[in-house]
Amino acid sequence: MKKIIFITGLMFLLQVGYSQQIPNSDFEDWENINSAVGWTCGIEVNNFTLNTATRSSDAYSGNYCIKMKTKALFTGDVVPGMAQLGKLDIDELEPYGGIPYTAKPTALQIKAKYNQQGGDSMIVACYLSKYKDNKVVIVGGAWYVYAEGDIPNYKTITIPIYYLEEELTPDTINIFFSSSYKQPHEESTLYVDDLKILFGEYLLEPTANKPPKVSDTEFTAEWLGADYTSSYILDVASDKDFNNKIIDNLDVGDTNQFDVAIPNPSIKKIFYRVKARYDESITAYSNVMEFPVPHAPKCYEAQNVTPTSFYANWENLDLKDYYILSVALDSNFKQPLEGFSYLVVDTNRYIINKLKPETDYYYNVRARYIISETSKNSNVIKVTTPKADKNDDLRITAFGKKIRFDVDTSYIDAELKVYNAYGKMYYENIIKDVYVEVPAYSSELFIIYIKKADGEIVKRKIGIIPQ
Repeated sequence: MKKIIFITGLMFLLQVGYSQQIPNSDFEDWENINSAVGWTCGIEVNNFTLNTATRSSDAYSGNYCIKMKTKALFTGDVVPGMAQLGKLDIDELEPYGGIPYTAKPTALQIKAKYNQQGGDSMIVACYLSKYKDNKVVIVGGAWYVYAEGDIPNYKTITIPIYYLEEELTPDTINIFFSSSYKQPHEESTLYVDDLKILFGEYLLEPTANKPPKVSDTEFTAEWLGADYTSSYILDVASDKDFNNKIIDNLDVGDTNQFDVAIPNPSIKKIFYRVKARYDESITAYSNVMEFPVPHAPKCYEAQNVTPTSFYANWENLDLKDYYILSVALDSNFKQPLEGFSYLVVDTNRYIINKLKPETDYYYNVRARYIISETSKNSNVIKVTTPKADKNDDLRITAFGKKIRFDVDTSYIDAELKVYNAYGKMYYENIIKDVYVEVPAYSSELFIIYIKKADGEIVKRKIGIIPQ
């Protein structure tokens, strides 16, 4: 059965020759510390070469290996350590090109170790292509993602190669390694040595891939394996130890995808793994693929509602990557506020300002998961801004040993000073939000002095009962 390979986002590629040797497959030859012979160890950005791989003496064998380390730039961008046979299209974040190659191997093999930071992933991938009918056709390839922690000592990783176009012979091979994937973390480091390209039939363990389709009720498990397997055996669970199994040791046939229903809405994470059957032999399990179930957060009633602003707030989900907030003038969200049709927010509370008094507004959110994509929409919250009057722009509430100011957005960036009954200033700050809290000491009378950004002066007096 023909398998399907999914190569998305920033693709990464590997290789080594057996009948057709890949140049410098043991990474012993270097032009300098930043340039391995035959390999691209940097990317071109605005006529500037950014080095993404270096020579290292921490080798599996011989004198050297290649080292890729994720780094933060002075701009704040985080760039993965990368090396490849071809080039990288920096605008499309896609590799292209490679070196001449006309064989059809069955697997790639490398020695690798990995220092993982945060929830990062290392990538090894390869594709074989052919120029045909004035375009590049992908003949076959391989794709391996590892995100299960450190690999402190060198490990042999064997990756099966799939062929999409069985009748075609490739003319080019490209290979790419990276120390990070979609969410790069500074200091993640990948070491690679001793690449080999394998031919013939081997008992290859499958490689579990990220699911291509996920919702809160079902997902599609996907994996890579050799083209000559008989079938695959799938396990799915809601825990990493596979004690709470959803699918147990199920033979799913000769396919690399299987649709799975999520039986319980309380399940927050899914884990799956596969084994390959080769006639009478069965391999060990693949790597474990884990991902969060994309639950929609619950929206709560708006807070701090003024004639010109309010705070949207919602449930905080532990496994999310960020939220997508939408605000509109109608409950169907066909009249979105400018800037609020698809606003990315990394907290579970956000101020919506510059609004009109006595107007209805609606908001909802979705949770975005890097692996699981985006959840369904939350419930919709309706907010009606009140009528404006002269006292609504600044309201003062005393509680405990603090004074709280609720202001409209015209006070943002205003200078705030608070004086006690004897005229001594004891608090000074810049207003950065629609509410401010300051300490209330022993005096029963306080004078609040505010100078707005446009120069307007506002003074208020407030009496406090000492605590």
